[in-house]
Amino acid sequence: INITQSALKVLPSTVVFSSLVSSVNLVITTTGSWTAVKSGDWFTINKTSGSGNDTIIVTKTLAYISDGSITITNGSVTKVITVTYLTK
Repeated sequence: INITQSALKVLPSTVVFSSLVSSVNLVITTTGSWTAVKSGDWFTINKTSGSGNDTIIVTKTLAYISDGSITITNGSVTKVITVTYLTK
């Protein structure tokens, strides 16, 4: 029996917003379907699912001093991207 695990690569591994940075592209490299779930209400993502290689645009909606995250899953492979706001 051959079991092939889907490879999932997401760059950057951390999203850092500041007063000068209001949106960041997350580049997803994978095969098959994926889902994205965000935790934090001070930023948005433009996609919550897709298939194959794609880009998610993460946009800051408020200057907030709390970390958030985006969890991207492809089958049994999960990547958690930290979303933070740089105050200095």
